[in-house]
Amino acid sequence: MWLLNQGGASLASGEKILGSLGLLTGLLAADLMLLQVVLMARIPWIERAWGHDLLARRHRLMGFASFWSWSRTSRCSSPNGYLVRSHCCRGAVALFVADPWMLLASAGTVLLILVVASSIRAARRRLRYESWHLLAPLRLSRHRVRAPAPTGHGRGLHTTVAQIYWWTLYLAATAAVLACRVGLPLWRSLYHGTRVAEVRTESACAVSVIVRGRRLERLRTRSGQFFIWRFLDGPGWTRGNPYTLSAPLNPTRCV
Repeated sequence: MWLLNQGGASLASGEKILGSLGLLTGLLAADLMLLQVVLMARIPWIERAWGHDLLARRHRLMGFASFWSWSRTSRCSSPNGYLVRSHCCRGAVALFVADPWMLLASAGTVLLILVVASSIRAARRRLRYESWHLLAPLRLSRHRVRAPAPTGHGRGLHTTVAQIYWWTLYLAATAAVLACRVGLPLWRSLYHGTRVAEVRTESACAVSVIVRGRRLERLRTRSGQFFIWRFLDGPGWTRGNPYTLSAPLNPTRCV
């Protein structure tokens, strides 16, 4: 898309080179943001291939990479000239608020900055796990709110292809999240009929939760692996917490 928008040719022009590089980094930032979502969508075959811990680390690296790519986009594509010609405030409103797509992009930018700020290690250490977990909808929303990266002007064939490309990626990422993070856990809970049978206090800082259900051996898990459970009664039911399997599963019971 960058080449079809004369990105390569613009590198030879001193006037257009910054805008061209801004377009390229914007495309890369948008791709990385969507790949972030897919990595943490908990798609079963992806998690089995790489493991949840490795995907979480790659998710973090891609998040910061996409943020710095986006910041480079903003620097290369600065609208200062437009704002000066349009008397600054009035131009800013016209550029960032009046246009529906730019309004969405502006809202996504604010969400992006908040999410990145809350993901810095110093900020994470000061946040309670529960508070940080409540930011999960915010982290997912900013991917959907941010408009696709710019792809050029006019209504040529490459513009139509670009629109199809971006909408397909956004819809596929959203479908992966809804199917694997919402639909699949709900289906498994209903299919296996999982219920908490007993809670044992092992020590001051350890608790065993005995879960019963049917056909649990079909989950194909091993001791030492973990589930992310949400218990539907009591405080904190919206938050998922990891629980390690301490015993092999049998058809009706897991610990």
